[in-house]
Amino acid sequence: MADTGLIPMIPPGIYRHSKSRRFYLVTGVAKDAADDTITTQNLRVNYTALYGDFNQYHRTLDDFIARVPKPDDPDSTIPRFEFVCEYPPMLPQDILEMLEKTAPILWNELSMS
Repeated sequence: MADTGLIPMIPPGIYRHSKSRRFYLVTGVAKDAADDTITTQNLRVNYTALYGDFNQYHRTLDDFIARVPKPDDPDSTIPRFEFVCEYPPMLPQDILEMLEKTAPILWNELSMS
C-alpha cells in the first residue's frame, strides 16, 4: 500500500477469528508514533479477546485483513477475521452480559469457545 497519509478504517466492532472461531472486540487501527509513514505493514489493528482474561492483541493491518485457506476447503479462502457486528461503546464484560441477555445462541457459542 502506498503512503497516502491516511489511516485505513477497519470498522470497530465484534469480529470472529476464522481458525479459533472465537470473538474479538476490534477497537481501531493505530500507527507507530515514531514513524510518519503509513503502510499496511506499520499499521496495527488493536483488539481484545471476548473470552478468558480479555487479553489485548494487535496485528499488522496486512495480517488482519489477509485471506486464509478455508478449513473445510483449502482451495478456497476466507477472511482471517470476519466482521460480526458493530458494538456500542462498552467494556468487554458489559458486551458479554449484553450478549447473554439479547443473543442466547451467540452467547452459547462464546461460552463454549
